[in-house]
Amino acid sequence: MAGGDRPADLGDFSLLLHPHHQGGLLRRSAGGRHLRRRGLYPARGLRAVGAVGAAVYRGGVVRRWLGQHGCERLRLTEDRTTVDSLFDLSQADLPARWQGRFYDSLGSTSDEALSLLRAGEITTPTLIMAGEQTAGRGRGRGAGSWSTNRGNLAVSFVHFPTAPQADWFALSYAAGLSLARVLVEVCGFDDAEVGLKWPNDVFVRGAKIGGLLLETAATPQGVPALVLGMGVNLAHAPQLEGAAYRAESLCRLGYHGPEKPVIRGLIEAWDSTTAGFDRMQAPRTPLFRDWQAKAMYLNQEITVRLGPGQHKTGVFIGLDEQTGALLLRHSDGTIEPIVAGNVGLLGSGSGD
Repeated sequence: MAGGDRPADLGDFSLLLHPHHQGGLLRRSAGGRHLRRRGLYPARGLRAVGAVGAAVYRGGVVRRWLGQHGCERLRLTEDRTTVDSLFDLSQADLPARWQGRFYDSLGSTSDEALSLLRAGEITTPTLIMAGEQTAGRGRGRGAGSWSTNRGNLAVSFVHFPTAPQADWFALSYAAGLSLARVLVEVCGFDDAEVGLKWPNDVFVRGAKIGGLLLETAATPQGVPALVLGMGVNLAHAPQLEGAAYRAESLCRLGYHGPEKPVIRGLIEAWDSTTAGFDRMQAPRTPLFRDWQAKAMYLNQEITVRLGPGQHKTGVFIGLDEQTGALLLRHSDGTIEPIVAGNVGLLGSGSGD
């Protein structure tokens, strides 16, 4: 490494800083102030950055620094390898309006999608797929990150709905229905074996096989976009310590066919769902009714975990047809809408 440059690990990025500029770059950023308060690097040096450094890059600090000082002292390289196809699926297999970006490995497909979107590199419907995901995000026990092993599906869809933005949240329910449809029509599971657990998990025969997370962002021009991240246990299933249910793979549940028809079916189902959503004048209510028809724990006593040490119990009587909130009937007969939380059957452990 010439000229005394020293590497700083910025998560997905490898950053080389000239010694004269190492401290100043992060000291001028919110991330740098946070690191200095935590004592993670000295006032005039750089020792540890990690995920905060990646956030600093995405926030534009590095880009602005490059514009001010030129590139002779700073080089930025991406440590991500793109591939032509995954699961024998390539651009030619996608619906006409979708572009595909395939990676051998990513920290998170949704993080990649959000980064490209905010940088102005995605302007049309695009899917991001990785052969391996090392820091996926979602909801549930711990609300942390997890790995998607090779052989499982990790994908994020970016698109630009034309329906009113106030309705976009309902697409989370539509995504669960899309995956449920593929499990029946492509994988051959019986419709009664496939269930949806509020708000964003998909089950087969009582075991979790997939989950999803919906996020929104905007292009540099201010055009709003939606990012749907989805993970499906095709070949492997993680061990869920402390959860009130088990995770399972489609393979162990009896689907031994190729992965490509499952993934292609999911992409086509999502394409059809989003196109139909944009055409509907009142898209929420039909989606909530269809989702409720496949809801797990309906008319049963459940526990809803709202946070550490916080939970509520009652009978799950359905979804609010306007908001999608879970309707919980308490023992005194009152009905309370729940907009966020993790649910489980009463007596089976805390909701997860």
